[in-house]
Amino acid sequence: MSKDTRNHHPKLFLLLAIIGMLYVGNTSAQHRGRHLAPPAATRGVVVTTMPRGGAWVTYGGSRYVYSAGVCYRPHKRGYVVVAPPFGFRIRVLPVGYTTIYVGGFPYYYYAGTYYVVKNEEYVVVQPPIGALVESVPKGGKEITIDGNTYYEVDGIQYQAIMHDGTIWYKVIKVRS
Repeated sequence: MSKDTRNHHPKLFLLLAIIGMLYVGNTSAQHRGRHLAPPAATRGVVVTTMPRGGAWVTYGGSRYVYSAGVCYRPHKRGYVVVAPPFGFRIRVLPVGYTTIYVGGFPYYYYAGTYYVVKNEEYVVVQPPIGALVESVPKGGKEITIDGNTYYEVDGIQYQAIMHDGTIWYKVIKVRS
């Protein structure tokens, strides 16, 4: 924008600057590891209409609707949010995914789901023990064992730990 335009439209210039800061803030948050899962991404939540942009996928003899990184199964009142099954494949990672390295190997994480690259697709896999994520997937339960608090979602157990001065969650157990 030229200097003359800024002088004649200061409110427009200010608005564009604020929008730019919000965009940059959201982009950098994604790269720091925060995922932007849709509000309906809580496991077990039932939505009454098919999610916008959802596509039907059949995998392992079951039908799913996949939309924006979230997997749904038909339910008597609509669609219930579920974890995608291991082996489920997608071509493009959802917006807001994070990359996690465990043992030097990259995993891609979004809303409680872990992916690896295989044959130019992203395949859902069990999380690696030791993986660190900034938030526990929605819809889990809190467990206290010997005074320690753990979180379990989809058979994956997380332990809260301090990492770089903030609380992160470490994968400590995966139920097969």
